Parts: sequence; C-alpha cells; structure tokens
Amino acid sequence: MTLSNREWGFQLSGIEYSLTYEKEDMGFVRFADRAQKLFYLDPSPFLDTVKPELYVLENGLSPKRGELIEVTVSQTDSEVIPEKDVYKRMKYKFVKDWQKSDPNKLIHRKTMDTYEFKEFFSRPFKSNNEENIDFNHTVGCCLSLYAVSSPQISDFEKGGLHSGMLGRKREWNTVKRIMNVIPNEFKQVSSRNFYRILDNEERINPIDSTEVSLAYFNPSKIPVQIPVVMDVEPVSDFYNIDYEIPMIRSHILDAILHQPEIPKKLESYVTDCVYNLIDDVKKSGRTPYKQDLSVIPKLSLAIARINFENELTKNDAIECVDLWGEMFKKAKKITSTQLDSKNIYKLSENARKVYIDLHEIFGKDVMINRENLATRLKISEWDLEDILLELNQKGAIFSPGIKQIRILDY
Repeated sequence: MTLSNREWGFQLSGIEYSLTYEKEDMGFVRFADRAQKLFYLDPSPFLDTVKPELYVLENGLSPKRGELIEVTVSQTDSEVIPEKDVYKRMKYKFVKDWQKSDPNKLIHRKTMDTYEFKEFFSRPFKSNNEENIDFNHTVGCCLSLYAVSSPQISDFEKGGLHSGMLGRKREWNTVKRIMNVIPNEFKQVSSRNFYRILDNEERINPIDSTEVSLAYFNPSKIPVQIPVVMDVEPVSDFYNIDYEIPMIRSHILDAILHQPEIPKKLESYVTDCVYNLIDDVKKSGRTPYKQDLSVIPKLSLAIARINFENELTKNDAIECVDLWGEMFKKAKKITSTQLDSKNIYKLSENARKVYIDLHEIFGKDVMINRENLATRLKISEWDLEDILLELNQKGAIFSPGIKQIRILDY
C-alpha cells in the first residue's frame, strides 16, 4: 500500500482525517500551474485531495509548496471537464486571502497512544540480561524515535537521526524487518523525509531532503547521534505486524509534520546538558563508536515530536540525557572496538581557525546570529556550512535555532 493509495478512514493520520472530513478551505498547497496561481489543498503532503476543488489566486503573493494554509474564498464557479473516459464537475474557488496554519493544532484524533507506539517497536525483542530485564523497552524507545525522526534545527545541517545499531546480524535483521513500517516513499532520495537502513557505512545526503535518518550496522567511521545496543534476543514467534502497519504509519505521518522548537527559557539548560555530555564522552578516554556530540538538541526534539509537543520541555531533555547515557554505558561494556576520543574530536585545521575567529569576535557561550557570518569571517558560505557541521559534531558549538549558534568552551 502506497501513501497515495489510501481510501479507508483507518489508513488516514489524524491531520489527514481532520482536513478531509472536518475542515473546509484548509490544506497543504500543491500547485497546478507553473505560475503558482492555481493550487489544490491536500490533506497532507503525502496524500492528494479527493475533493474536486481548485483554488485560484488572483492577487497577492503565492504560498509555498507544501505549506499548510487556510484560505478565504470570495466567490466560486464550476465547470464540467473531461477526465479520461468520464466527465466531472470541477469547482473553482477564488482566493481573497490566505494565512499559514499550524498543523499541531489539528491533532485531536491520535491514531494511537504514544506508549502503544513505542511498545510496537519493543515487542520483537526480549531482554537477555537479568540485571536489566526491561532493556528491550529501551531498545524499542530508540527505534521509535528513529521512526519519527527529528526536525531541522540549523541551516547548516539537515534534521533526522543517525543511529548506530550495535549487535549481531540476527538482531540487525529484525530491525530491518520492523522498519518496513517506514513508507517506501520515504526511502526515495527525492523525499523531504528520507530514511535508509545501511549495512555499510555509506554517506548519504539527499539534496531535496530536510530530514535524513540513517541507521548503520556496527558503525566505526561515521558519527552517529544515538547508539542502539542490541543486547536483546529476537522473539522466536515474531508476530504478524501487517494489520498494525496502517496505524503505525499514520502515527509517523502526524509526528513528522510536527516541528517542535527549543524555547528560549530552556536554552541555558540545554547548553548545560550539552556540556555534561561532552565531558562524559571525552573523559571516557575511549569510545566504541564515533559519537556525534550534537545529540542533545536532536534527540530531545525527537522526544518532543513523538509526544506531539510544540516546544521542548525540560522532561524531554532529561529523558534524552537518561536514554543516551544508558545506551552509551551499555555500548562501552559490550563492544570490543574502542576508539581514542582524543583523536576523534580533534578539529581539522580549517575548523580550528574558524573556531578561534568566532571565539575572538564573539566570546564563548554567546548566542550569535548566522546572518552575514560568512562575510564577517571572510569565507564562502559553502565552506562555512561544512565547518559549522564539524564544529557541531565535535562539541565546539551547538545550534538551538535555524539561524543561531552558541559557541561552546572547547
């Protein structure tokens, strides 16, 4: 079943159901002409509308493709047009005005409870360690966060989560099977929400994607945000999940339309969490994989997203720290490969120069605006994005917002 071929109510996400059956003149923009003056309003970016309605923008600026808007209609007209071997009546609605809408406000019909969603990813496993009998729930939580991805929070790095699956081939194959719940459309490089399960450490960065979520099997070279230690056993009588897939996918579709943000009142707290994580990793001396030190904002916002929250909460950040901490300690215990953290987080020559310049111009722990930063540093925007990404991954800066960075004490 593809996302574009869904006709039953139980296959619709909460937002899709609301826009199809409860809302009028509201939806996600899909243009019907190159001039961007004719458009449809779809119930989601993943499902075309079944309503024979075409909106005509006579004056003013056009909305953006894929943007959720609500329009004010001045008048309507209709026309009978041929379509294949039949005729249908197309209604034309002339747009007097339009305004952006918040998809978060449309969620009042969740397809399932968040606990049920997480539990779906826990059921294929059972803990094999008596000291931590519920560790399969921790693994399931990490997998569920990978499924909902993470919103983009900086202009130099895409959203999404990079996960390192640490374990045996048997557990890895179970992960690949359960991740069949990810729609096939999201596995295409043209998708704005891109997912890929990788046996090898391959770098993938689709140009048109705003979120890129990758899962690697036992990675050692590519930095990942969250390790998922597969210290569990696959359930022998693995259940048939086909009947549950529509509900799980609907939950994912609603979640990825949420774009939670870090509120200003929590920026200092999140900064402290980042510092503590950096200290834990660097003081560990040796690590079982390359830890991307930008994990706190990304993983905590994934937790906010799975809870359908508009803003990050302190509890989200605490849950993020606890979840990462449990997995990091577990990874150190069971993984034979150990990397020298001193060499992993050593800055390249260009990144070190830019960091020194930033530190001298702005000082540490200061929030700075990204606008015109390349000009001030006398470096191309293209090169600056790569350097900021390195600084972010190695714990020299972090980004709490699209156009902001905070310089950390490196």
